[in-house]
Amino acid sequence: MAKLTLDKELLSKIDFLTLEVNSIKKLIGIGSFISPAFLASIQLGGSFPRGFEDQIEKQRTENCKVTVDVNVSYLLKGQTQNADGVVCTRYEITTRITVTETCSPGGSVVKGTTTHVSEKVFCGTAIDERNTGQTTGFKGKQTDTLTYGHGTKVTVVKDGARITITVVFPDGTTETLSVPES
Repeated sequence: MAKLTLDKELLSKIDFLTLEVNSIKKLIGIGSFISPAFLASIQLGGSFPRGFEDQIEKQRTENCKVTVDVNVSYLLKGQTQNADGVVCTRYEITTRITVTETCSPGGSVVKGTTTHVSEKVFCGTAIDERNTGQTTGFKGKQTDTLTYGHGTKVTVVKDGARITITVVFPDGTTETLSVPES
């Protein structure tokens, strides 16, 4: 009897997930098949002020995926207290972006790396928060964004088999990399 109950619960969960997937397909206008490669994949790791190890992964072709590793580290530079008694902490922030393409067969190849150092003061309970966004455009173009309170913004755009990574740093410096290169 317990096995029958478990099977009913499992079937109920599968039915619910099927309904959810079908609802998503209708919402974004996809036909009867949705590939897991279509779904955006932003993975967040770490915490402020220890550092972040975040990742955006996109399937470029059936056999190749592109991974954008975003590593943010914080070095305490000093603390002050303002007239209101609020403690402000100054950090040197190092942001390192590594883009890797992994194909089967073929293995992994680092396509590019960029590093940027900036400073930011956080006062009181302020922290370096992250925000994410995922969009599918009218013609299937997929855009993933990852922004940090200190001012770095990482954008990954998949347009057909081309993936373009754009990083804007707090001082306005911009780095762009496309896979495959044009």
